[in-house]
Amino acid sequence: MADASQNFSKLVPGFDFLQGLVKNAGSALPSVGQWIAPTLNPEELEKRIEELRTLEFEELVEVAGEKRVYLSQKFPLLDSRGRAYALCGVSTDITERKRAEDALADSQQRYRQLFEAESDAILLIENESGRILEANPAATKLIGLSREAVLNARLTDWLEDGRALLQAMR
Repeated sequence: MADASQNFSKLVPGFDFLQGLVKNAGSALPSVGQWIAPTLNPEELEKRIEELRTLEFEELVEVAGEKRVYLSQKFPLLDSRGRAYALCGVSTDITERKRAEDALADSQQRYRQLFEAESDAILLIENESGRILEANPAATKLIGLSREAVLNARLTDWLEDGRALLQAMR
């Protein structure tokens, strides 16, 4: 497999020049993988460049001492003949979105644990139709049906005057 730097220099005009500047400055040039996709395997990066495909991935990057999450997209720019002449990249900071997703997942897990462990029967019911959306184990035990059977029912199925109850709930 060819060195990723060689393939990358074919796609990006001036890459060899920049590489020379860094070497002449006495610094070690980071690998192409560290420049383009620090969290991606260099062989995978090279394969994607050769296939002329868009590469999308999340990466964790430290910025000003804080870890940030970025959604990055790298893709080749093609000339009129369909040949790659440059590599373009866009990275979007999604740190706050990831934090919100993590907080939501934690909240859902805590809710589920409380819901499942509660000794009182709990049914979540859709207001308009009376359809049972969720039932905890205490509710299924009290009703005497499996969870699946309860979730396929409506509250009105067990009440003599279910319509009056639904009207009162609205």
